[in-house]
Amino acid sequence: MSYSPSDYELINLLQSALEPLNQIMVWLAWAGYSQSYLLVVAIIYWTVCPRQALRLGCIISINCLVFAFIKVCLKGPRPYHADPSLLRGPLESDNGMPSGHTQTATVFFGYLAVQLRRPIFWLLAVAAVATIAVSRLYLGVHFADQIFAGLLSGVVILLLFLWLEQPVTKVIMSMPLSQALIFVTAVSLLLSLIHIAVGVTTTLSWRSIGLLTGMTAGGLVAFHFGLFDGHRRTGIKILQAIVGLVAVIWFWNAMKAGSRELSLPAKDGWILVQGLIAALWVTCIWPACTRFACLQLKKRRSSEVA
Repeated sequence: MSYSPSDYELINLLQSALEPLNQIMVWLAWAGYSQSYLLVVAIIYWTVCPRQALRLGCIISINCLVFAFIKVCLKGPRPYHADPSLLRGPLESDNGMPSGHTQTATVFFGYLAVQLRRPIFWLLAVAAVATIAVSRLYLGVHFADQIFAGLLSGVVILLLFLWLEQPVTKVIMSMPLSQALIFVTAVSLLLSLIHIAVGVTTTLSWRSIGLLTGMTAGGLVAFHFGLFDGHRRTGIKILQAIVGLVAVIWFWNAMKAGSRELSLPAKDGWILVQGLIAALWVTCIWPACTRFACLQLKKRRSSEVA
C-alpha cells in the first residue's frame, strides 16, 4: 500500500500546529494502550460495578484480538517507515492498519456512553475518540485511512458486542459452574488454534486470549460464590483497589521480564498465562482475599463485643 504526498502533508500540518502540545500527545500514546484501559476496568470492577466492568474488560480483550488479526493480515505501513523524521512518540513494533488506539478508544468510550445513557457522556466519548485519533496522526504513527479504519472497526465490534452479549451470557449463566468453565476453556483453545492456523501469533493476540479467558472464568467464579459485598465502606473499596493494582502491576512486569529469556513457542504460552493469571487476580483471586479478610475482621469485632 502506497501513500501520496498529501497524506504526509496532513501529518506535517498537524505537527506544525500542535507542536506546543507534544508532551500531551506523547502521554496520550502511553495512556491509550489496552493495558491502561484494563487498569481502569479493574478499578471499576473492585469499587463501582463488577458486572459492567467485566463486560467492558471482555469487549476490550475481543477488540485487541480483532485488531491484532487485522494488522497481521493487512500489513499497513506507518508514516515514519518512509520518513523517520515524522515520528514524535513511542516507536511501534507492529503494522499500522488499523489504528489500535483509535479502535480501542471507540470501543471503550462508546461502551461507557451506551451504558451511562446521557447526551453529555456521548459528547465526552466523541471528544475522547477524536483526541486520540488526532494524536495518532500528530505522532506520525498512522495515516488518516488507518485512523478511519480503526474507528469503523471499533464501531462494528461495539455494535456486535451489544447485540450478542446478552444472549451469550444467558446461555453461559444457565450452565452449572463446572460446565461453564469447561465451555470457556474450550473457546480459549479454539481461539488459540485459529490464531495458529492463520498465522496470527503476536504477543497481543496471545495476551488477549489469556485475558479474555481469565476474565470470563474469574467472573463466573466470583459471581457464583458471591465474592462481592455491596455494603462495604468506600474506604475499604479504595484500599482494595490500591493494593490490588500494585499487585497486578508488579506481577505483570515480572512476567513480562521473564518472557524476554524465552524462545517460541514457550514465549507465546508464557504470555497467554500472563494475561490469564492477571485477569484471574482481578476478577476472583483478589476479591476472594479481601472478602475473606473482611469476614475475619467482622468475626474478630463480634467476639470482642461479646
